Amino acid sequence: MENDFYKKLVDRNIGLLSWDQQKGLKETCVSVFGLGGLGGVIAQILIRCGIGKMKIVDNDHFEPTNLNRQIFSYTSTLNQLKVDVTERFLKEINPDLIIEKFTVVNEETVNLMLEGSKVALLAIDKTKPCILISRACREKGIPLIEGWAIPFGNVRVYTKDTITLEEVY
Repeated sequence: MENDFYKKLVDRNIGLLSWDQQKGLKETCVSVFGLGGLGGVIAQILIRCGIGKMKIVDNDHFEPTNLNRQIFSYTSTLNQLKVDVTERFLKEINPDLIIEKFTVVNEETVNLMLEGSKVALLAIDKTKPCILISRACREKGIPLIEGWAIPFGNVRVYTKDTITLEEVY
């Protein structure tokens, strides 16, 4: 762990994790699909835990209806792209974070979004991109974690050994 700032950022993780495990997190890339009420919180927690690389995806702007539940939504961030605002805030936590931003999920871009990722987090509320992401993750052997907060909080993990997202829904 050559970076003194990073050591200070994650120092309190040590004990729960070894330095080797923490180094593994620093070298891990996670793809976060959707940066709203759930995805923004997940992205922030992961960076605070020491994830060193992240790909973030959202095509939306912050709007007044987001102020009551989305972590990076402020009057100062209204009308700004969620990926731009999220990148800015995450870099405030860890300036060395390697981050890639995307605003479109389609058959052409989904593979780029997953390239190099160890895990994908699904927090998108539209069906077609969820199916594209789920199929691509299964094909690449990347675990897909899906979370929903409404109407009840739940988390599902899809792997090559589980039923598919499509079968669940």
